[in-house]
Amino acid sequence: MRIPLLMLFAILSTIDVRAAVEQNASLQPRNRLAIVIGNTNYQSKRLEHLANAVNDATKLSDSLKRLNFEVLTGTDLTADGFVKLFHDAEAKLPESSAVLIFYAGHGMQVQGENYLLPIDTP
Repeated sequence: MRIPLLMLFAILSTIDVRAAVEQNASLQPRNRLAIVIGNTNYQSKRLEHLANAVNDATKLSDSLKRLNFEVLTGTDLTADGFVKLFHDAEAKLPESSAVLIFYAGHGMQVQGENYLLPIDTP
């Protein structure tokens, strides 16, 4: 008898928590920004192609849009493409309550600094 009562208590407890979370979620501002980048087709022979990076970025962008994010998506970005995308994002920062950045592609570290590599990296 104790086990069914514990299970009922556990189920009812999660319903209350879920209702509280959903109620508070509606009060949150909807001006969330996502910057999603997927680089697949690298031009350098030293950097291999990444078959799923663009697909991952595209699917994540679609999901974030369904979650009411304003999404800036860049795929197969050159260095100039990175500059433009982040310039566009910078203009939206003052009105954004949260920012999510996703990157799928090659990166590297030089002297403790991390870098995202555009597709035209030599």
